[in-house]
Amino acid sequence: MSKPVEKQEWFRVAEAFEASGLTQKEFSQHRGVRLSTLQSWVYRRDAEGGPGPYELSLRRPRGRG
Repeated sequence: MSKPVEKQEWFRVAEAFEASGLTQKEFSQHRGVRLSTLQSWVYRRDAEGGPGPYELSLRRPRGRG
């Protein structure tokens, strides 16, 4: 991505990385972005309270006593 990209688009890239199951290095190579740029946006997104890859649901399953 050689042109300036909107913040929301980078947040979507960070989300796609987290959902991919790839390492940051692998994802950046497949996506054609600099590793340091991906790392920066993943960090920024997490710092602003974006959902992280380790969130858990703590609700009880229905129908269990």
